[in-house]
Order: sequence, then structure tokens, then C-alpha cells
Amino acid sequence: MKKIFLTIANAVLALTLSAAPAELKNSSMQITVQPENGGKITAMRSPGFSFQLSPEQIRKNTPGLGKVRVFGDNAEYMSGKWETVGKSDRSLVLRIAGQPPQRNLEITKTYSLPSDGNYVKVELKLKNRKPIEGGFKVVPWIHNAFLPGSGAHTFYLAHRNGVEQMDFNPKLTVQSALKNPGNWILSFSPEQRQGLLMVSENKPEAVYCFASKNISSLEMLFPAVDPTQEKSIVFYLAPVAELNSNALNGTGIPVKLNPAFSAQHSPGEKIDVISYFKNAGEKNIPVNFRFWKSEAAISPDVSLPLTFGIRKLKAGAISLEIDLPEFAELTGHTGKYWSHIQEDMNLKWSKPVVHDGQKYIRYHFEVTCKDIPVWFHSHCRILVRAKQNEGNAPIYYRGIHNGQITMEEKVPCRIIRIPAAKTPRNFKLLMGADYSLIHAWKDFSGTMKHLGINGICTDWSIPNQIISAEQVKAMNSRLKGQGFMTSTMGIFYVPARTSYTVDTDLRAVDIDGRKATCFDFTLRGDWMNAVADKAAKFMNLGYDLIISDYEPYFGGERYSFTPHTENLFRQYFQTRHPNLKYVDPKEIARNPERLPEHHRIWVEFKCSQFADYLKSVVERSRRLAEGKTGVGLCTIPGSSEESIRMDNLSDNRKFGDILDFNMPMLYDNLYRTMPAYHRTVDLFRQMSAGKKATVFPTLTLGFWGEGNPFPPEHSFFLLLETALTQCQGAYIFPGFSGSDNLGILYLSKAMNLIAEIEPYLDGAVRQDQQVKIRKCRNTDQNLPAAVEPVVLVKGKQMLVWLAEYSADTIRLAADFQLPADCKVKVLSGPDAKTLLRKGELHEVTLTPGTDKGQLLLLETIDGNDFPIRSEKTDEEVSRQDPHLIFYDSFDGNTKGKNGSASHFYQLDSTGKKGGCLFMRDYESFWILPQKFELPEKELTVEFHFKASRIFKAKSRSMWDLMRGNLGDSQLFWLFFDPATGKICLAVGQKKDGKVVDWPVRLLSQTDSWPANVWMPVKLNLGQSGICLTVNGKTEIVSTKPVWFKTMDSLQIGRPFVSSGRFDELKLYDTRK
Repeated sequence: MKKIFLTIANAVLALTLSAAPAELKNSSMQITVQPENGGKITAMRSPGFSFQLSPEQIRKNTPGLGKVRVFGDNAEYMSGKWETVGKSDRSLVLRIAGQPPQRNLEITKTYSLPSDGNYVKVELKLKNRKPIEGGFKVVPWIHNAFLPGSGAHTFYLAHRNGVEQMDFNPKLTVQSALKNPGNWILSFSPEQRQGLLMVSENKPEAVYCFASKNISSLEMLFPAVDPTQEKSIVFYLAPVAELNSNALNGTGIPVKLNPAFSAQHSPGEKIDVISYFKNAGEKNIPVNFRFWKSEAAISPDVSLPLTFGIRKLKAGAISLEIDLPEFAELTGHTGKYWSHIQEDMNLKWSKPVVHDGQKYIRYHFEVTCKDIPVWFHSHCRILVRAKQNEGNAPIYYRGIHNGQITMEEKVPCRIIRIPAAKTPRNFKLLMGADYSLIHAWKDFSGTMKHLGINGICTDWSIPNQIISAEQVKAMNSRLKGQGFMTSTMGIFYVPARTSYTVDTDLRAVDIDGRKATCFDFTLRGDWMNAVADKAAKFMNLGYDLIISDYEPYFGGERYSFTPHTENLFRQYFQTRHPNLKYVDPKEIARNPERLPEHHRIWVEFKCSQFADYLKSVVERSRRLAEGKTGVGLCTIPGSSEESIRMDNLSDNRKFGDILDFNMPMLYDNLYRTMPAYHRTVDLFRQMSAGKKATVFPTLTLGFWGEGNPFPPEHSFFLLLETALTQCQGAYIFPGFSGSDNLGILYLSKAMNLIAEIEPYLDGAVRQDQQVKIRKCRNTDQNLPAAVEPVVLVKGKQMLVWLAEYSADTIRLAADFQLPADCKVKVLSGPDAKTLLRKGELHEVTLTPGTDKGQLLLLETIDGNDFPIRSEKTDEEVSRQDPHLIFYDSFDGNTKGKNGSASHFYQLDSTGKKGGCLFMRDYESFWILPQKFELPEKELTVEFHFKASRIFKAKSRSMWDLMRGNLGDSQLFWLFFDPATGKICLAVGQKKDGKVVDWPVRLLSQTDSWPANVWMPVKLNLGQSGICLTVNGKTEIVSTKPVWFKTMDSLQIGRPFVSSGRFDELKLYDTRK
């Protein structure tokens, strides 16, 4: 019985709000929103500013502020009817779904006004309503349109190099769209002394302004997103009455203008919106070349590759000319990358040239390339070495088609030093490098050893008609003789003729009855011999390892529903579960929460079938192989073991008995997703514990066709954490063709450090619990922060890794729980004292760059060993306190239930300890329909909470934490108050099942809360009064008693206001 919670929830959900215009206002501003006409703002009024559409203008699609569309639509979102799902004096929540071109896209838009600020906050949430029916990507497009009036006005478009100005001309239609934008755009009329400012929290992909005599607009387009996991975009609109920095910064918008306002015109990088987003902004010229990184780096210590992509639209003779500064020496060149094995670049001549008074050498290459309408990102590679130790100058390059120059560009180039690195003995690094690059790279082996690289992974395109099997064997023999581990990556163990293309009669069928591109994992037959034979041919080329990169089952819930699969499942189900009613698998897949046990069996069946297939073909290929080549599989990560099984049909425990290397694709980015990296590695190591397979992550320093999305120090932290989690190595994909040379520098530094610490890693015991973080604060945001230590103990020595991967400065104090005074050696990161006494806290400040982490080696002065501490099991936790009446660790399962029939939480692996409860869907909530007797008339609730975003005063929405029924007549409610930013504890009085009064409403002292930081929360309620403690700080205290003898129907979250992660929930029947 859900009692009062569902009464309240159903009342909210059943509330029918008028479709009439909605008015929002605060002390200085008022807006009118039309839900039925595109959900747009049709009026905005504040002192000195007025925007008002007429009824006729309202009915048109274009005029209005805060409108949303997606690239490729026909303005359906700007003209459609938006449903009102929430309303208050200062906020309005609208929703729309079912519009073309993606009818499963649901957009929720929330307008909110601050209590006293002069701006509108607009938050968009994009969500795939039915991911089981397939994924997709959309380009969100924000559109603000208004009537220009008769007076002059100017548009200001912020971009990375300044601010571009565009003047309105009533006789002309003018427009400007810029790539590499800043986060704001502005229209201002000096005659009317008013303007409109738009600022975004999310970085747009492009900004666009349009002006004609009939309409003007401020628009932003954002990078394409996949809304399978809900995506959020937040932007602000503010009226301005003056055009200066103080006025623009004084709107109250809580986002800094980047770049700052400037009245000086600075042209930006113009694009055509349509072609940019349809064809990646490329011009339709006969041939185009591009150096993908924003900067080139070369070194006097080793030759390094510089990579150029090609896009060729017309037949004809093509050439690439590259002008290298006089200090740069060309040491090699090659084409023939990957599948373009017959297409090359040949040096025809070189000559001296001069750019801006500086001497250069121009190299003219004839390039062969088939017509290719999309970019081939690594077609031309040159190898360059610096002739001096320092310097910088641009590299110039141009494309030529049939003797005519079609494009010219330049890229900055600077000289870097790369000292020789030590090479680890046990930790192997497989660096992606194709045969042609290896062949063209003079002293390739010597260069790799200089960098500390001890493994090479080539691609599946060899052997081929250009490169024979004997040449590949010779290469492997030579490299292995020089101490390198050799491997190749390909689409192995797939019933495919080419790449991923599976024969039609072997394909799976999705839940809608359509043939899929992946194969049906339940099929067996003689064709499996050919699959194994193909893999065995590569195993017989002398590689140490072959790596299968078959990734068929992203969205595994959709597969497979062939008659053969369904018949096999029926047999499987009825044999193993004779007492359970059989349900058709389509029904199970569409209703997993209603049929949880059936769903578990369905997932188990599919995973076992795929693992059985893999085992069969791998074992046959091993029997056919002449040597002992290992087998690896690039596996797909997920938030938990269950999500990996469900979403990707991958049972990594079964894989552990089949494979030699489990190679999860962990493409983490330092300042974006790195905080969860070692947790994910730990999950895979846990799944592989006691198995044959070694966890050997697949990582990246960058992909084809990118700029510099990964900061150069990324490779250092990624590899170091891989070693500290005691993996035996890693594979860098795609390797040299995707990385920049600054990343290679930091890779080399990491390998040097790993070689140094290997003696301490070998045989060490992970003891993360040895180090306790006592204080940790983000000093830039003035908020608590989180650092998760990685600790390894070996006898009298202990390695401690303290790192935090936000872009902010972090100050922390750690208790190492030392058994004795210790000598301290800093191996990486900020300096520290050389002696740490027993009981003394270690303090450090972590700053962006190489000081974002600190690696310490501690050694006891008295020579005694560090203790080995054991973690308590859930059962031990439950037994240790007789007053503990309930405990849920959320480690892969939960004792509670889902509170919604259509919106679901998730059990995630990134908990405070093990797994956790993740409110991935903001409409989901967790309930515990259980009654607890409380004889002492006291209740203590303890849990850990991690917010998904920063919460502070004037936030958009309320977040529910927890609520519960106290006896028959009371309700406690713990939530974040959007007005103050504080946590509110309310106690309500109930009558006839409804709350009639809230006599207790108490607010915390703290009014801002961090994102992505686990916060311990403890709530005491009872006859002794009320106490709330968060992060060890007492936030609320009241001596007013709360009388009750029982508590039931505990609930976490609430529809529309659920967020964040919860872990380690404990209830006590006493005051703790």
C-alpha cells in the first residue's frame, strides 16, 4: 500500500492545467508563454524593455522567444501544441513528443524566473521515449525571433577570437552563422535603448543571427546528441537597456560571458548552417585536405607523424603541397592507410619558399585517391623531426586538382622535447599503427623504445594484394625479436563477408520484426567453420594476440525475435522454470518492470547463447592455429554488470572462461568522464576474478577527424590509473592516426613512471579503504568535492594516488591511518613533505594540468608492514548493530520496488560502495512498502547522496530526496528547496489520507550543494527532536519532538523531481 505518496503523486499527474497563455512574474519581470502555439514566449516586460506579439503574430510559427526545433524538422516543435505538466508563479513546465522527424523524441522545456533577477532561465531535456525501438541523434536548435522595428539595431555574435557585429539593414536580408562560437549572442537597438541577450550553459556548435524587414532572430545550434540517456541544455534570455560590460554582466544570469563583451568588431569563422550540419561544414570542392588537430607538435628527439585527411569529389590528378619551416626535417611519408591500401602519396619535388620572411621547404606530393564524398581522415601521413630544440611557426598546406589550387590552410606548429622513457617490464602498451606507417617510419623500433611503448597493434587490412602474408610474418618476427608484443585488431568471429555485413539469412530480427544488421546469436551451422578458419589465418601470422572488434549488440534489448530464437527460448524457459508461466519474449521486452523475473531469464538466455557461440568459434580457431596466439574481444562497458548483460548481451563472467584478454572500450575523457574510470576497470576486474581472461582496457588518445577534444595530459592520467588498478596493459585505438603528438609526450611520461613503480605494483594489495578523505573542497566553486583514493600496500610500502578530474582547483586533507611515521616520496604531482607522522593529515592542492593528481610512495620508518584491512560484507554490516532494522546496499539488486509503471530507476555500479540506486529517469521513484516498529519512538535514517548537478539558491526545480509515513497521521519530507538552495525538512499532518498542514518546515544552514560528490546524510526524528547532518556538518537542529511509533512506505524521489544517486541506505530504531 503506497498510501499518501501515490495520493499526492496521482494528484499532481492528474492535474489538468489550462491551455490558455501562462503568465510568470517576479519582482522585476513578467513573461507570457503560449503552450498551444509552440510553447513560446509571446510577451516579455521589464523596466525599460517590452516585447509583445499580436494575436496574428502569435499564430505564426516564426515569431516568439525560447522556441525549440531540431535540425531537419519542418518547425513542428515551433508550431505544435505543448502539454503543460507543471506550473507555479515563477515556473512553467511544458512537454511535447511524437513530432517528426523523430517521433520517439520527447522534449521537456521549463521556463523559470528567479525571485528577483531580470532574466528567464530555459532548460530543455531531450529524451528517447522508446529506446527499445532504436536510437537516434538530433541537433537541438534554439530559435528566438522578434520583429525588427524601424530603427537600427546591431547583432553581436561571440566567438573564440572575439565578437562579430552584424548591422540590420531594412532593405536587405542579412545573416551570419559562426562555428567555434562563444556562449552568447545579443541584439541591441541604440535608438530604442533596449536589446535581448541569450547566454547558454552548454557550448553551442554554432551561433546564427538573421535579420530582414519582417523578422530578426537570435539562434544557437548545439552538437548532435543521442537522447537514449536524457540530455539537458540550459540557456538564459535577458532584456538589456544599455550596451556595456557592466550592463551585460549585471543581468543576474549565473553564467559568465565567454568571451567577454567587446564593442570592437572581430570577424568569426562563417559557415552555411545547412551544409555545415548536413555535410560537416565542408565545401563541395574537387579535393580538400585537412590537418585535424588544432596544433602540430614535432620533436628533435624522435620523428613523429603528422596526419592529413582527404575528401575527393571529382576525378582528376590531385596533389598535396606542404610547406615545412626550415627547422623541420621530413623523414618519411606514406598513404595506404587501412582500407586505402592501393592509394598512396609520392614525393615528386621540393624547393625553398618564404612565408612572412621565414624560410620554408615546400614538398609536392602526388596523391592517388578514389572519389570519396566523405572524409577519409588519415589518408596522408608525413613523418617530421625538428632540427633544433625550440621554436614555432605555422605549417602551410594546399590541395591541387588538375593543376588548380582548391584549398589552402595553415596550422600552428611548435617544437617539444620528449626525453627517453624507461620501458615497463610487465605493463604492455599496444599502440595502434598500420603496416604502411611502420614501413615508412625510419627507426620505428628505436622510436617506440624511446617513447616507452612495448607493443604494436596493426589493423585487419593486412595481408592483402599489396602486402603478403610472408611480409606480415617477417614484421611480427622482427618486432617480437626486438621485445615488442604484437597484435592485430579486426572484425573476427563474425559470420560476415566484409566488415560487419552479415549474410541475410543469418541476421537477427528486431522487436518490430525488421531484419537487423547483426547476426542471430542462436543460430548454429557449418558456416561457423568458415568464421573460425578466418580468425585462424590471422592467428597463423605470428601475432601474440588477435583482437575482435565486433560490437553487434548496442541496444541488445531489441534483439533477437526470429522464430528460431523464440522457439529456443521457449524450450530454455520451460526446461529451467517449469513452475513459471511462459510469456512471449516480445511481451517481456516491452514490459521488463512488470515481468522482472521473466526479463531476467530472457536476458540470461540471450547472454548464454552469445557466449556459447563465441566459445565454439574461438575454440575451433585455436585448434586450427599453429602457435599460441591469444584471443581478445573489445567488450562494451556499462553502468553495472546487469546493464552490460541487458544492453549488450555480454556476460563477462562467461567471457572470462573463453577469452585471453577482455578489452573493455573505455574511451574516457580527462575532464569529462574520468572520475568513473577506475571504478569501471574495477567492475571488469571483479567480473573477471578467478577467470582466464586478463582485463586489458581499450583506450584512446583521440579519434579520426577530431580537433583536440582530449587535453594532452589525458594520456598520462589514463595510463597511470590503468596501471594502478593492476591491469597488465592497455590498447590505444586507433593509435597514431588519432592522437596528437602532445598526447604522445604525456603517454611517454606515463610509461616512464609505470616502469618506475612496477616493483611496488607487483604483488601489492588494493587497500583504498586505508586512506580517508577528511576535508575536500572545490575552491573555485566554493563547494564540497570528492576524491576517491587508489591505494596499494606491499609490506612496509604504500602507494597512494589522489586525483580529481574536474577543471577546478581542489584542496583536500587525507588521513592515511598510518601505523607509524613514514617517509614520503612524491612520484608525480604537487610537492609534499618528506616525512608524515602517525596521526598527521596529508594536505594537497590539485590544479588542472599535470598537478590534477598526486602519486605518493610511503614507507614506514620502523620497518613494520602496513596492515591489510578487510571490507565488511553486507551481512556483517547488518549484524553489527542490533538497532539496524533495514539496510540496502543497492549492489546489483534492491529490497525496494519501482514506484512507477512506466518510468524506471537504474542500479548503477558507481556507488559510494559497490553499486547504487540511480534516478536516471526524473519521473521514476523507489518505494519500500514495509512497516517498521519503533519502540523507542525514534528513527535514524542514513544514506549517501550524489547530485547530478549543482544545486543552489534560485535553482529551477525542487529535488525530492526522501519521504516516509510516520504512524497514521504524519509524513516527513526531505527535499532541496529551489528558492533558497537549502535542504528542507518538513513534517506534515495527515487527515483521511491527505496532508492538511505542514507545521514543521526547517531549512539547512548550507545553501549550495555540489554535483558528482557523495554526501553522507543522517536524519534523526523522534521524541528527542530533529537533527539533520550532511557531510559531517549539523545542518538542522530542533528540540521539538515528533511523536510516532511506526514508520512505513519509505520513498526515494518523486515523479518529475527525482535526480541523482543514492547508496548505503540504513534505518535504525533508535537515535544514532
